[in-house]
Amino acid sequence: MVTTARQPTVDSASLTVTVRSGDGLHDDERRVWQALQRDDVRLHTPYLHPRFTEHVAAVRDDVQVAVVRRGDEPVAFLPFQARRGHGRPVAGRLNDYQGLVASPYVDVGLDEVVARAGLATWSFTHVLPGSKLAEWHVERTIDAPQIDLSDGFDAYAARRREAGSKRLKKIDRKGRGLERDVGPLRFDPDVDDPDVFRQLLAWKSQQYRNTGLQDVFSHDWTVRLLERLHATRDDEFGGCLSALRAGDRLVAVEFGMRCHGVYHSWFPAYDPELSKYSAGNVLLVNLLRSAAARGIRRVDLGPGTGHGKDTLATGAVVLRGGAVVRDPVTRLLRRAGQSAKQIVKATPLGVAAKLVRPLREWREFR
Repeated sequence: MVTTARQPTVDSASLTVTVRSGDGLHDDERRVWQALQRDDVRLHTPYLHPRFTEHVAAVRDDVQVAVVRRGDEPVAFLPFQARRGHGRPVAGRLNDYQGLVASPYVDVGLDEVVARAGLATWSFTHVLPGSKLAEWHVERTIDAPQIDLSDGFDAYAARRREAGSKRLKKIDRKGRGLERDVGPLRFDPDVDDPDVFRQLLAWKSQQYRNTGLQDVFSHDWTVRLLERLHATRDDEFGGCLSALRAGDRLVAVEFGMRCHGVYHSWFPAYDPELSKYSAGNVLLVNLLRSAAARGIRRVDLGPGTGHGKDTLATGAVVLRGGAVVRDPVTRLLRRAGQSAKQIVKATPLGVAAKLVRPLREWREFR
């Protein structure tokens, strides 16, 4: 928890910013970053752990970190990717939770760090509450459902029943049907099997293609990133590959990350031939039981409330999307463009714009 002891707030005028490569942090900087994140529950997400940034830096050449210092003491960190002066969060659109890792006693915000890091812009999609950010940079908000397991799975399930939700009961019924028709269910919360990993990629890639979305695994760096994360077995941070089998048949897989008692569901996939059994949801409920037993106090389901995530959630965090744009003229033009985009969506031009969406998404993953 963040300490409640009163300390003097440090004015930003006394701070300096140094930009390092994503894999070039000094030992003292890494230790301070980890301590700042550990001590602030608002920052308990794998995406803001220094190891995540370092893993992305190992598979990409554009990862950097703005290190904010008070004298010789590091006090804040902003990881980002940058090309030609334009920045975005580390791992781009794969990054579900973004923000500034900073001491609560340092009066510095994202706007100022972006400027001092020499960036013309910093586009963001899912900034967490707590990062100081001028409202004129925010263009949209999105809910990210979360599941509170701090009192264990049984207490969570009881609260969902008391709230009138029948979702868990329905998923249990689907699981029994899967077991009856295919075979006994077996859940493994931590699989080290390359065949399971390859099946996850195959199912997920097919799902992206079926829905017209960019296949993120068609880019080599994304696959190598997951491989590195899966090989990480630190007590504090790591990747997790979970699998659900019915008899000898693999029916669902999930790749996520854990950090400071939080598990983030990232890439769930299931056998499309078994969609009527909701195999992905059956895996998720088994994962929740296992996570609670292993001391996980919260499961994050990622941005958006589709696929019934909101019916399983106990709450949500509101994320912000937009861009820090330093040049006032460029900022006005961006605002005008955003307004025009909303108008165009309701016209035939909006249909044409969807045709170039795959190219636009491909460029984002370069």
